[in-house]
Amino acid sequence: MENQSSTPVWMTDPLVKDIDPQKLSFLARFYEETRGKDQKKLMASLLSLLKQARQDHLTFSSKELSAITAAIKKYSTAEESARIDQILARQEKK
Repeated sequence: MENQSSTPVWMTDPLVKDIDPQKLSFLARFYEETRGKDQKKLMASLLSLLKQARQDHLTFSSKELSAITAAIKKYSTAEESARIDQILARQEKK
């Protein structure tokens, strides 16, 4: 779900209001660069963006990641939310 400026609506949610604008800008770039890509292309974009984040000294605290995840899920369909839960469960096992 997006607002009229093509910014994902979750990025304007009060849950993420305290996250550094530079970090939100990074997430907006990630959103734009990965929208509609298949998993293989998504991973290539993700790796490139993560490399850029490291160069820019951007890190996300667990609190920030929880807020971002909650905001995204708030505006997701049930299917999207279930997919997010699957991804998070896989990450916890690593």
